[in-house]
Amino acid sequence: GPLLIPMPMVNILSGGAHANRAMDIQDLLIIPTGAKSFTQALSWIVAVREMAATLGKEAGFVTNLVADEGGLSIAFDSIEKACEFVVNAIEKVGLKVGSEVNLALDVASTQFFDGNNYHLTTLGKSFTPTEFVRYINTLVSNQPIISIEDPFAEDDWSAWQTFMQVCPKKLQVLGDDLLTTNLDRLNKAIADKSANAILIKANQNGLVTSTYNVLKQARANNFNTVVSARSGENEDSWLSDLATGFSAGQIKVGSTHGSERNAKWNRLLEFEATENTRFLNPFN
Repeated sequence: GPLLIPMPMVNILSGGAHANRAMDIQDLLIIPTGAKSFTQALSWIVAVREMAATLGKEAGFVTNLVADEGGLSIAFDSIEKACEFVVNAIEKVGLKVGSEVNLALDVASTQFFDGNNYHLTTLGKSFTPTEFVRYINTLVSNQPIISIEDPFAEDDWSAWQTFMQVCPKKLQVLGDDLLTTNLDRLNKAIADKSANAILIKANQNGLVTSTYNVLKQARANNFNTVVSARSGENEDSWLSDLATGFSAGQIKVGSTHGSERNAKWNRLLEFEATENTRFLNPFN
């Protein structure tokens, strides 16, 4: 049958450890859920990324600094303001927020959890796990966010479980630090109902075969799967082949700046131009 091209999830803004903590969270991304092909999806993403750079420059932000995965390193003192900025960029290029393009967050909250409280430095507030569950739930309920990665620390299992009980039902709750492409941690999350999606990193697991076993177990339990690159990448495009061959549904390799990122996007464009393909949309 046709090759199944994954839906891209692409960095627009970056902070956290990726960008010298320009904002508390690690990445603010977009997902082109209304696109009918990968080519259209990527063209929308590029337009939004370039519009964000233009709007940032017009607002007096420093926009010539990019994070290690190609996202813009712009300082925002709240997650809400960062979301509003990207929503404005989406609308400025003539796309509809909600039906055509949505937001996704990579919170990477382990980086600001001290074992007892979550500390949002730029916001100047600290939260207990219970308070942070409430804060994140309010955030995803009030913003056009359809996916949130690592909203809680990697071993704060109770916060993940509580959040899954109260968050919007269609929200993708994505585990990276929580699950580490590890079968044992995935099985715990399945049993505890701690997440509903997993980031798949072959070089985090170590072996392609056991990585695939994790993905198959996730899929068998109705988890969404997102094949992901890492911060330290080169121009090899094998990850695009892996995501397509695994029928992963989604791919996350950074932004549209940097040849090591664009090599992966170009490989997917090549598939669509030369092969019998179908563009996947797990959010339909």
